[in-house]
Amino acid sequence: MSPLQLMKLAAAAVLAVAIGDVSFAAYPDRPIRLIVPYVAGGTSDILARILGDALTQELHQTVVVENKAGAGGNIGSDYVVRSKNDGYTLVLGSVGPQAINSSLYRSMPYDPVRDFTPVALFATVPTVLVVGPTAKVKTARELIALAKKEPGRLSYASAGVGTTQHLAGEMLKQKAGIDVVHIPYKGGGAAIADLVGGRTAFMFPNIPLVYGQIQAGTLRPLAVASPSRSPALPDVPTMAEATGIKGFDVSTWFGILGPADMPEDVVNLLNKAITKAVSTPEIREKLVRQGAEPLTKTPREFASFIAAEKDRWAAVVKQARIAPQ
Repeated sequence: MSPLQLMKLAAAAVLAVAIGDVSFAAYPDRPIRLIVPYVAGGTSDILARILGDALTQELHQTVVVENKAGAGGNIGSDYVVRSKNDGYTLVLGSVGPQAINSSLYRSMPYDPVRDFTPVALFATVPTVLVVGPTAKVKTARELIALAKKEPGRLSYASAGVGTTQHLAGEMLKQKAGIDVVHIPYKGGGAAIADLVGGRTAFMFPNIPLVYGQIQAGTLRPLAVASPSRSPALPDVPTMAEATGIKGFDVSTWFGILGPADMPEDVVNLLNKAITKAVSTPEIREKLVRQGAEPLTKTPREFASFIAAEKDRWAAVVKQARIAPQ
């Protein structure tokens, strides 16, 4: 090869690298869509908007939150799976669509591991074991003792089959060796109303859902279902502290994902921006006010976390013999 040809090849290589750098440096050069696969106004929506506002500042580009609800989060999640994997359409992932639904639905429109690119975990929201204001039990140990004394008599409420509230109750049955009856409702509001009215014995809602009632005294917290105490309820013991049951962790976690095979540079840029945003005192305070606990992971760690969560909840669903929907 002649010196002239070598020079042309070298010039072409430099140009290719330059073009690649310009393309990446331009990201994001237009608004990013963050799809929330649930209705507006709930915990998922609120946390997405807190993060979206923070990322708008970090990336100097607008992050637009859009709600696409339905099928337990599957509709909005599938929409993102079918989107272009250029980093401009992301989804707020959570324990339902990414870890539980594949064990609950006979047919899934996507594979929760293969069809997504994990970008960053950013928060967890623990569930809390609560009883009504007239409940005779004062502690989680007393509740378990009563359930063992009267098998099949106590009932627990949930917002529906397959929700974390439902599976937390099933986990308690399995780990404590008790026989209690699940009463599913069409939403958390109705479930809480009957719990307050004494028509069910207990419930495992996430903290933001019942924080107001706890503060008002219309619900009594017995334990938080997380490895450590919640900053939102610092005086409430963990399930391990309250009952001696180890590994009782039922938290709704939230993270950002995109379609499969997103460019690694874009993923790393987004992960760095999310991690930086969540580490600021202002955003941490906003998350804690919603009952959430800031928690970040690298893309690789987040991918491993999702796979482990999927296996963990599949085992709970199988042991509980919950029929696929």
